[in-house]
Amino acid sequence: MDYSSMIHTAITYIDCHIENAITGKDVAKHSGYSYYHFSRIFLTYQKEALGQYIINKKLLLAAKKLIETDKKIVDIAIESGFKSPQAFTHAFKKKFKLAPYYYRFENKKQK
Repeated sequence: MDYSSMIHTAITYIDCHIENAITGKDVAKHSGYSYYHFSRIFLTYQKEALGQYIINKKLLLAAKKLIETDKKIVDIAIESGFKSPQAFTHAFKKKFKLAPYYYRFENKKQK
């Protein structure tokens, strides 16, 4: 069975709902599969776990907001669905190798 169109639909769904409190279970339900089955298919096609894919998308959106807005980092963290600014900073540093404050500073001075 070819799952590529289902994965494409799921990614489109994620992109459209990324600013909401979206979970892997929401995406699986939208796709018509159990979370267990869908997450295995997603990992096979995307080479990334579904939950991590959603987090990475949220972090990319947060990085964009850090550069394009003057919102407080804590507000961006909460908007991005993280339970605390510390959790946001930890995930952000893991992905971008910089704390959000320094990421904003470095990228705004380049503009």
